[in-house]
Amino acid sequence: MRRALVLTASVWLLAQPAHANGRMPGATEFSVGVVDPQHLIARATYGLVQSFDGGASWQWICEQAINVSGESDPPIAQTADGSIVLLPTVGSSLISRDSGCTWEEAPSPLRGSKPIDLTVDRNAASHVLVVTSTIDEIDDKGLVSYANVLFETADNAASWREVGRLRSDFKIETVEIAPSDSRRIYVSGTASASPLIGVIERSDDGGAHWERTTLDLPATSGSLFISAVDPSNPDRLWVRVPAQGDRFGIFPASLLFSRDRGASFVMLGATRMGMLGFALSPDGKQVAYGGPADGLFVGPSDGSGGYQQFPLRVRCLRWNADALYACGTEPQDPFSVGRSVDQGATFEPMYRLRDTCPQACADGTSFAKRCEPAWSGVAQRIAADAASCRLPWPEPEPEPAPTPAADAEAPDAATPDGAARDAGEPVAAHGGGCAVAAVSGRGASLLWLMLLVVARRSRRRALMPLLLLALAAASCGADDDPAPASTGVSGAFAACPPELPAFAPGLRAPGERGRMAATLLDASRLPPRKYENAWTVQLEGADGSELRGLQVSRVETFMPVHGHYGRPPAEFETDAGELRATIHFTMRGPWQVLIGARAEAGEDEITFEVCVEE
Repeated sequence: MRRALVLTASVWLLAQPAHANGRMPGATEFSVGVVDPQHLIARATYGLVQSFDGGASWQWICEQAINVSGESDPPIAQTADGSIVLLPTVGSSLISRDSGCTWEEAPSPLRGSKPIDLTVDRNAASHVLVVTSTIDEIDDKGLVSYANVLFETADNAASWREVGRLRSDFKIETVEIAPSDSRRIYVSGTASASPLIGVIERSDDGGAHWERTTLDLPATSGSLFISAVDPSNPDRLWVRVPAQGDRFGIFPASLLFSRDRGASFVMLGATRMGMLGFALSPDGKQVAYGGPADGLFVGPSDGSGGYQQFPLRVRCLRWNADALYACGTEPQDPFSVGRSVDQGATFEPMYRLRDTCPQACADGTSFAKRCEPAWSGVAQRIAADAASCRLPWPEPEPEPAPTPAADAEAPDAATPDGAARDAGEPVAAHGGGCAVAAVSGRGASLLWLMLLVVARRSRRRALMPLLLLALAAASCGADDDPAPASTGVSGAFAACPPELPAFAPGLRAPGERGRMAATLLDASRLPPRKYENAWTVQLEGADGSELRGLQVSRVETFMPVHGHYGRPPAEFETDAGELRATIHFTMRGPWQVLIGARAEAGEDEITFEVCVEE
């Protein structure tokens, strides 16, 4: 049975279009403004998309502005004054007070902690809880201890305080406040000893003291999400049990219900593949759940009756007083976010990918610097009607069509693009012969890992054809020099702007906020080339002074013309202001190397612009 499920999941994944971050573009979470119901936020695989007019228009904030990539689903919430709190997977919690145009790290004591989840008090939206779970130590048997801390703000994220610490023997995943009793808080996770032991911590006094219950999880799971608490009875809660880290929604999941504060549970439903969406009706009498492969289910919240099933590829659900909202999957569904007033029987489209335009942010914000380079790639990926958008930056001058040189030499037949390659560098196939849809980037890696693990566990040869199919998909999707649609030339790569500075020791890049600067001291490959590059960079104050308390939080590569990050992530270390990093470029063309750091002088982000030509 497990083998059949994996086969179904793998074929379903292979049938999806390939994208830079491994997931189909679309919305993965949706919320309605607490104070202003016209303010809608859709978290998407390519950033944030907001509407300030009830869905008539949609404005985009790029991933770079919020320090995430399309493979992560950062928790997000709005407070009573319209501030947005977002928890990226890397770095500190972020706060925006101008609808996403600028972001700042949360102040201490929340700053510097690894945020996991958040929840807003429905009775006072200025009150927000954030849980953090950071590895504290690992003993000689490999058992992990976590620093699990609950923080809160009561003033719209202006200031934070530590509420209390939870036991260190489990990894936190979710937190929820009971709508009918703000002092009732639930926290869920899995035990350090085994991810198949679910942990629920309950506090009846606002987080000062905690009581624990545990439950055994299915062998195919490894996560425990508190999905909702009854709006009138704080003892009733619903939890989802998905596979650990299953953001692609390819493993089975189940929905459980408890009437006794988590002491015992009954199963309400299950999906053959990921359960990416759940919503509880405002009166607590009905639930909606589902996923991309199983559709939408709606029925009694206590399991007392049957569930209706509707053909929708669900990626998120939200049930407000006015309607049930759902994230669909384009193009199979006619929308990315839809609205239903008949409990899921029919949906009215609210947001389609093509409706996306860049957000109109004021001059001087970091939005334009970070999002302008990414817009063309995102617009192409989601087929946005870019011609109808009023761009918040100058429109680029149209480039004249290239004129082929009469004496141009034909590409070297030894390589698909005529470029010389280092010995041992992989050669990517160009064109013909792919009989399956490509799985790109981390999607291919994930599929390979999944199949290899199952194959090793089954110890049977029946999975070998599936492994070969995965290899074919990964190979077809791994073309590391894709031709941009604008070139019209098979095998062409994105040309580098001529104004890029020469790449050589001494190259200097200023910080975006004017607090830091970086100077390239050495590089293993001059100029940079595809695949692995070793850099040594000196970090210092903008005036050349030493940076006290320097901490580098991230080193990432980003390709603006395609709108995606490079993989694998850079490995780095710092010593006395000297940064040594191993950086990977996966294709030719213009790249940015992004360095995020903070010191006593403050935070800054430094960007090196480089060209990778071979």
